Amino acid sequence: MSVTFFPETAPIVGYRLADYFGGRDDRVFATYGEAVDALVAARKAGTILPGCTDPEAALCCSDVYRIDIVTADGDDEGPEVNVANTNARELLALLGYAEDGVVHDLYGSEDADAFLGRVLTAVALSPVDEGVPATVNASAGGVTIIDCGRAPGYVQARLAALEELARWCRDRQRRVCWA
Repeated sequence: MSVTFFPETAPIVGYRLADYFGGRDDRVFATYGEAVDALVAARKAGTILPGCTDPEAALCCSDVYRIDIVTADGDDEGPEVNVANTNARELLALLGYAEDGVVHDLYGSEDADAFLGRVLTAVALSPVDEGVPATVNASAGGVTIIDCGRAPGYVQARLAALEELARWCRDRQRRVCWA
């Protein structure tokens, strides 16, 4: 399991047809229903979308089309930071989200400026991450538990990535989310 830190979704302004071979219709449909109608028509007509890199495959398969959301930010989706649950708990604790030393929820959101402040505080106050060695624990019953550990400097690298995310969100008036 993992937790991803990501920007809040920008407001949706429409929908666009695309395929899984790089093709994309430049038209933006105001409603999802209009996009579905266009998708059905494209399938019936055997339409090849501009930019499609494999027209032959696009014609032979009925499920190569999709409907993409178009946001106010266009195609600029922003950075994401994905970490394992154990590492997420440690990062969230460093960011001040722990209650009595325990992070209860691995989901939430925060104003980008406030989140950035938490990240910069954690960077300033956290000791250099020396890492965690990998371990293998085998029980007599045949169960083996492997903990892959964590490389030295991992926390600082993730905090740097979270800082980049927070600044990106701040510049676009978006919240930082995690789940």
